[in-house]
Amino acid sequence: WFEALRCHWRRKSKSLNQVKKRSYLSQRSLKSKEYLTKRVDKCYFIKIISMNKKKRDPKPKVTVRGQRRISRYVEKHRKVSHRTLTKVLSLNCSPSTTLRTLHIMKMKKKRPRRRPKLMERYIAKRIQFAEEFLLNDQSKKTEIIFSDEKKFRFDGPDGWAYYWNSLDEKDEDSTYSKDYRKYKGVMVHATISSAGIFSLDRLQGCITEDVWRELLLSKVLPSIHAAHGEQFKYQMDNASCHKNKETLKDLESYGFSFLDWPALSPDLNPVENM
Repeated sequence: WFEALRCHWRRKSKSLNQVKKRSYLSQRSLKSKEYLTKRVDKCYFIKIISMNKKKRDPKPKVTVRGQRRISRYVEKHRKVSHRTLTKVLSLNCSPSTTLRTLHIMKMKKKRPRRRPKLMERYIAKRIQFAEEFLLNDQSKKTEIIFSDEKKFRFDGPDGWAYYWNSLDEKDEDSTYSKDYRKYKGVMVHATISSAGIFSLDRLQGCITEDVWRELLLSKVLPSIHAAHGEQFKYQMDNASCHKNKETLKDLESYGFSFLDWPALSPDLNPVENM
């Protein structure tokens, strides 16, 4: 009954005296009901406040100190995974929590582009090389033999690794053009032309002038003569083992004519897309 009285009182916005006049209850009963009504209103108000009050968020698994540890470690080890990071730093959380923390810290994984470090003189040489092929009549040109060496590493992704980068840092493409013989792998030499693939040979050890000369004379040159005769131009990437003057003169005596190839231009070589 006091719940009905409270609802009626609120809905009609009437004072307690107005309720008393129209009520058949005694004065004493109304006083007790008045006390109970105020008590119910108070409890109801407290309940509404508690329902609208925002609950406290749970304690974060990774503290601010832990985030600093993660940031310092990731700066030194860019390729580390979030699972390895959790184990190495002994974080009291799951790997998914570590990954979520890295995203909160505005860290993302990115695969850097593998490209040569071009300087102004190399860029000018590339433009000059492209202009010659665009302006000259290509129908009168001799066949071009493209060649290149590729090292397949045993313990690496060959440039397909992902690195952690901060979104606040300047977005610059890193340059990865050499491995300085730090990793073991297999070196392969390939030559192609419009007639197809001429050779695909594995090279043992370091490539020197003598190794490169022996490879061209014993395996590459017979295939070129069989497909194009003696009218051809051989492309090389101006590596240190290719530019020995005595070796070049010796190869020219066997009929080799070399293409004036711009330095640091692997992206212009179709062998790269084989």
